[in-house]
Amino acid sequence: MALPITLPESAQNWILPQVPNPSNALIRTVLQKANQDYLLSFKLIKREASTYALVWTVFAPSGVVVTKGQITGGDRPSLMQAMFDQVMQRYALLAKQTNSDVQKITLNVYDLVNADQMQEIEMRLKANQAMFNSIKLRSIQAGLVQYEIDYQGRYQNVVTWLRAWQIIDFIGESNNLHQVDVKLNPNFYDQLGLEKTASEKNLQGVQ
Repeated sequence: MALPITLPESAQNWILPQVPNPSNALIRTVLQKANQDYLLSFKLIKREASTYALVWTVFAPSGVVVTKGQITGGDRPSLMQAMFDQVMQRYALLAKQTNSDVQKITLNVYDLVNADQMQEIEMRLKANQAMFNSIKLRSIQAGLVQYEIDYQGRYQNVVTWLRAWQIIDFIGESNNLHQVDVKLNPNFYDQLGLEKTASEKNLQGVQ
């Protein structure tokens, strides 16, 4: 299996697997230039007594972690092979999910900071009962809200429907991952004809 390898022009452009919040824009730029759906970042760390630790993370274009892992051992080629085996197992699981009877999609919504913003998003999703069977809130972290959605019909129809929303800006999507990444439109309240109030519950840092 041949994989494209990219070396950044400067140290500031390295995307390391141990960085908690790598630049989403940098990840998107790297993947767009390489015309790839995922970015595999790994780091080999020398331990004592000729032992190594291999840390790795697979990023989607949005910067969301698809899968990650860490393995230790004394033989570097074996560690690399084990990493690739685990990555391919994860990819096979995603492909199986894509082809299953129950279709699922991951929706990542960035720049959500207030509870009323999240409520508006959820209200619109739940109103489309013809397309969605269920909407589950998976996580909230530092302005990113992630939903797991069971849908029926074609994946591309879901993408097209979301693209038409004026309260969000489309970032990207991955057919292989069944993942859509959007961010809140800066004019969210203007689009709804509402005024932002100081009493809104802030979502930043909620886990």
